[in-house]
Amino acid sequence: MTRTRTKRPATGKRLRRTPEAVRSAALQAARALLLKSGPEAITLPAVAKELGMAHGNITHHFGSVGAVHSALVDQMGQEFAAAVHNAVTQLRDENADPVDVVDAVFDAFNDTGAGRLISWLASTNNMDALEPWFATVTRAVKELSKGVPKPGEQRQASVRQTSLVLLATALGNALIGDRLHAAVGLPKGTLNELCAKDLVRRAYPDKKRATDAS
Repeated sequence: MTRTRTKRPATGKRLRRTPEAVRSAALQAARALLLKSGPEAITLPAVAKELGMAHGNITHHFGSVGAVHSALVDQMGQEFAAAVHNAVTQLRDENADPVDVVDAVFDAFNDTGAGRLISWLASTNNMDALEPWFATVTRAVKELSKGVPKPGEQRQASVRQTSLVLLATALGNALIGDRLHAAVGLPKGTLNELCAKDLVRRAYPDKKRATDAS
């Protein structure tokens, strides 16, 4: 008697992700956790769960959660650099509004969750993970200097001073900006306008802008 074999339904082959794809997806998952639940929520098991992967798979590609933090900071730093580059392009336009430049920097800290992550890493004394960010800031300040008319030694110093104030203010704004505006009784966005005025005062001392009016 001849047995008739029952054909099994064809199943699609499971596609293997490249290491680059896994790392990219993991960083995207880590950012989602950051925005949803804060920096403490970024753990290797949590990232693996978001991706539907085994914990060991994420560990294989990163080694530690600290490496995930560093990679995420590096990615955010690149986005920040791109925002600064766009801001510099705007600064070269005679009709550009400096508030747009400040908004771009503030958004780079706020919308991406970078401000919360940077603050948390600093508060836990994990400064090594922030090294990519500081390196990006150094490059960003040089980029900002390119947008300043007739750069000279004194003007370059002003750009560095303005950058320091702008970055520190943007970080603080990302953490408690909304509540701080409400506490002092000023509308949201006041910090942006004040920083824009300082940018004009230092970088464009001979130019009158709309932000100088008040």
